[in-house]
Amino acid sequence: DHRGHEVLNVREAVRQLPDKVAELATTSRMRAEEIAGVANHAREGRRELMAIAERGQKEVRSAMEKLSTALQREEEALLAEVDGCSADVAEILQVDREEHLSEALDELRRHRDSGDAARALIWYARARRAVAAPSGDQPDLDRAAAQLKAQLQKG
Repeated sequence: DHRGHEVLNVREAVRQLPDKVAELATTSRMRAEEIAGVANHAREGRRELMAIAERGQKEVRSAMEKLSTALQREEEALLAEVDGCSADVAEILQVDREEHLSEALDELRRHRDSGDAARALIWYARARRAVAAPSGDQPDLDRAAAQLKAQLQKG
């Protein structure tokens, strides 16, 4: 009494079982191969990403080294230019020493505060030369030079 649904004979079902098992085994094997392929593809993608990241890190390190070298050369060139301002030094030494030192310190602070490092270095050289010139007031100038140096080191 099986109304509304199909009934399969047990013998017929047993006969169809090996074919059904083989079909399911083939489907399972194909699915496993597909999953293994996806996993391999994911591993390859991960390796590629790691290689790209490593290359990027190397490029950033190289760029930073180049930038550091360029900045160091620029700083050296600026310092050489500052030290080579002998005409400016001669002019400073010809005028009242304290007045020029005061002016140099004011200009140095102004350019330092405005962020103009090149001009600040020029005025630092002028102030340093003014401080180095012989005078009877040397201890005060040494103190001023020490203060100036401290200010430049602060930034």
